Amino acid sequence: MILGKARIALSQHIELNTTNTRFSQTFSFTIKEAWGALASLRYNFVPSCSSGCTASGGITSPLLNVGSSWSGTFTGYSVNAASTTSFSPNVTITLINPAGQPGGATTFTVNPDHPIRCDSQVGSYPGCVIPTVIPTLYISVAESGAAAHNILFAQTYLPDKWGKSKPLRRLADTGIQDTNRRAICDATFVPDPSVVGGDSCDEFAFAASYQSGNMLGVKGSSCAEIKPYIDQTTGTWMIAPAGRGWNGSERCVRGHVALADNTSVGSRLGSFTSAFRVLDYDEYWVSVID
Repeated sequence: MILGKARIALSQHIELNTTNTRFSQTFSFTIKEAWGALASLRYNFVPSCSSGCTASGGITSPLLNVGSSWSGTFTGYSVNAASTTSFSPNVTITLINPAGQPGGATTFTVNPDHPIRCDSQVGSYPGCVIPTVIPTLYISVAESGAAAHNILFAQTYLPDKWGKSKPLRRLADTGIQDTNRRAICDATFVPDPSVVGGDSCDEFAFAASYQSGNMLGVKGSSCAEIKPYIDQTTGTWMIAPAGRGWNGSERCVRGHVALADNTSVGSRLGSFTSAFRVLDYDEYWVSVID
């Protein structure tokens, strides 16, 4: 015998903190329609966790009728981020008939669409992210000048379009980063004394990525080589060939870039890695903005 039916709108919101392993989970309910034994309901929420975290406590809603809405939040999760931990916070929701009505409780479990990952590998504090969401590193022309245009050139004219059509993957090993940097910015890179602020070799894809030219087996002398500069007449950015120039088939670029612009991008990349908890081999996008 069917004692009652209900149609419920349910939304779930999980708010993470990239500098703390504590997080909150909020459920919002609206009873769209109901009849019989389910015309009035209470909701009991009991959190649980997969391996890597623990959950405690729970919350119970007030008595709700058709058209009623209610939101409840709990923070009873504990995560040990001494190492990288991935888990899913689940909630068992029980629909409880008010006293005196026939029928038993109805129980179902709500799982998040994506697992959560907490770690202590980057930055000064442990924190949590959703690793299936690929973050974007924004590089500003206003801040990084020629180095920003070095990236934009690669994303516009070279076949791989790293960071735009294909994501980069972070390379965390600083020793391999240095090897990549030396391999691309080798003795075949001849500094240009006309670069204002002191010429430096700026490679893209980054030395701190698995898409560095050296990781792809490409020598620095085979990369496209350019000099981004501002046209003094029009005030617009231009790209001039330098060294071997380019033919459009290269898998890397090395630019003649003022040292301050070069270090600006490096600093931005480091801050981004910490802020978004980008671990070794994690994917990310790169977008050049004004």
